[in-house]
Amino acid sequence: MFNDVFVQGNDGHLIVNDYSKAFKLHRRHPIRTITVYYKDVVEGIAVTYRGSNSDGLEKGRPTVTMMHGTPTIKSGPCHLGEKEVLVGVFGRAGPQRRYGYVNSEKINSIGFVIFHTEEATIKIKGPWGNGRNDNQGTPFWVSDVVAFGGFARDDAEECGLSGLFFIRDMSRHY
Repeated sequence: MFNDVFVQGNDGHLIVNDYSKAFKLHRRHPIRTITVYYKDVVEGIAVTYRGSNSDGLEKGRPTVTMMHGTPTIKSGPCHLGEKEVLVGVFGRAGPQRRYGYVNSEKINSIGFVIFHTEEATIKIKGPWGNGRNDNQGTPFWVSDVVAFGGFARDDAEECGLSGLFFIRDMSRHY
């Protein structure tokens, strides 16, 4: 099990769960890049988080990347600009019939909805996965995601990611 954030500070900031680079997440725009690794199913995910700094500028802002699962075929990185937020994560997950496992729980596909906070526009990235076009599992969607958690084996040769959960900021309304 992994959780990219491990505590919410007294000031309301989320703290990234990386002791070598512990820092507070940027409150309004915490995610900078998401990279999905996939073949038939989603096998890994890497998320680069923006840290908070006093001047509010992108330049000089610390970042940290958290990688989970197996790095296989990768999507083009899904970049979120300084004025963009992740407003939706969607896909299919649940029992899969592949890799010699009967009803193995996996993430069949995943995609993202990104909102530009000044232009009031959206862009959709993905979905990635579902390499056999069999749509196994159940559709899922979640809004206002600020960080990720889940279940992964980083030493697996394939299918290292077996589940995700999402950390949401319920106070984030613009």
